[in-house]
This record gives sequence, structure tokens and C-alpha cells, in this order.
Amino acid sequence: FDIGLDALDGATYDASRPIGCATGAAMLIRRDVFLKVGGFDERYFAYFDDADLCWRFWLAGYSVNYAPQARVLHAYGGSASGGRLSLFRLEHCQTNRLQNMFKHLETRTLLCMLPVSAAYDAARTFQLLRAGRRDGVRALIRGTRRFASLLPQVMAERRRIQAARRRSDAELRDVGALVSLHEARREWQRLGGLRISPSSEGHA
Repeated sequence: FDIGLDALDGATYDASRPIGCATGAAMLIRRDVFLKVGGFDERYFAYFDDADLCWRFWLAGYSVNYAPQARVLHAYGGSASGGRLSLFRLEHCQTNRLQNMFKHLETRTLLCMLPVSAAYDAARTFQLLRAGRRDGVRALIRGTRRFASLLPQVMAERRRIQAARRRSDAELRDVGALVSLHEARREWQRLGGLRISPSSEGHA
């Protein structure tokens, strides 16, 4: 998740520190490192491609930090009409969230996280249905199907990444590039879950 999203700026964010991912709207990357890890994965098209890239930086032995003195104007969610709950965003985020899990997590971590991922999808589905957003549920299903169609390519990429990794998942948790389930759940609750409001069928 984005550090400090929807929070007031303050002393908490005054010092640079390692983060799991820098948003693609405000990245400054060393060219040699960018090329060494293979750049952006074109299978992603939109959303979580920055998380994928930063994850590969960490696994390759590099680090990602935020610069508190930087100032960037960014229309969050501006590329898709409807913001965080647009059908376009729901579908592509689902595909790419699953790609990131399968490409980057160690086998033991991945196996532990699969039931958590399924529970997360179940919670999102319940919230969407409760808000009358069947279109959103169908977008999640489309995203999952797209991931399934990409699975052979994703697994080939997983083998390459895992063979070359220089940091374990435990090390990534130690530096703050990965967070605990408790911390992720707390942040999700702080942001109000999915913030779903009822809407008419077909509305993005």
C-alpha cells in the first residue's frame, strides 16, 4: 500500500526510509539497475507494474526509498473513470495482484498466502454484492481468468526470479519492504476498506 495515503503530512514522514514500492507516477530510478532487472513487465498494462518492478529491485539486492523533500502533483486514479472502484481498475488490479504474488513470494510464503488471498477476494465480493455492484464482481472474475491465462508465462518468470533472488521474504520483512498481515489489515481498515457506495448496474 502507499505509505501515508489520505493522511495529513507530518513529522512521521520527514525522514527517508525503505519502502516496498514507490508509485510509478513519481519514481527516479538508476538506469543501469532498471535495465538489469528487466524494466517494466509489459504483461501488466496498468496497475501494480510499479510494485512488480520495485519488488524485483528488492529481490535483486537493491533498495527502494522515499524522498520526503520531493513534491509531486498526481491525480490519483485519474486514468480510469470511477476511481479506485472502476471496472477497469478492479479487473487489472486483480490480474496483476495475483501475478505479483506468484512471481515474487517464496514457495512457503505463497502457500500460506493463498488462503488469505482467497479470503480477501471473498470479502471484496461480499462488499460489492452488498452494494449492488455485480458488475464489479464480474470484473474481479475477468481479472482472475486473465491471470489464469497468463499462468504459464508467470510461472516461467517466477522460476527466473526465484533462481536469481538475493533476499529472502524474512529479510524483506525486516527492512519493511513486506509487512505483516496485521499491519496490512490495519491499513486497509484505516482507508475504509473498499469504500463501496451503491450504484446502478454497469456503472464504472
